[in-house]
Amino acid sequence: VAWAGTQIRRYREHLYAMRPLAEPPRDWRIDAWNGAPINLPAACGRLWLEPVDADAAGGVEGALAVSFRHGGERLRPAGDRHTRELRDLMQQAGIPPWRRGRLPLVWLDGELVAVGDHWRSDQAEAWLAQHRVRLCWSGDA
Repeated sequence: VAWAGTQIRRYREHLYAMRPLAEPPRDWRIDAWNGAPINLPAACGRLWLEPVDADAAGGVEGALAVSFRHGGERLRPAGDRHTRELRDLMQQAGIPPWRRGRLPLVWLDGELVAVGDHWRSDQAEAWLAQHRVRLCWSGDA
């Protein structure tokens, strides 16, 4: 239900009153992200890499890519033995459907390694530790 700048949505027996959300562009992508702060389109938040200590390097030479969901993406969360569909991970985590397409996906060498600040793969954990940075996402506005 929507009216004059407000939407009411229901998910898992809860009601959410919110302003209307713009859909992120499906074709939006950054192919050579160096970790500098990105203001994501459609007010989907801000994404950046943050040094974990004063000796950590500043940039990562555009090794990562960032996009939004297209559907069918899979990730093996750190410490998990199995690759899982993002759809299943998001349902199990209770992420409302209208937020699922707004989570930034981070790719390393063509492989999905992180989903917002919700999941990272073992490969992402190792890469972040090697570069002494942490992945930060402010969440959608």
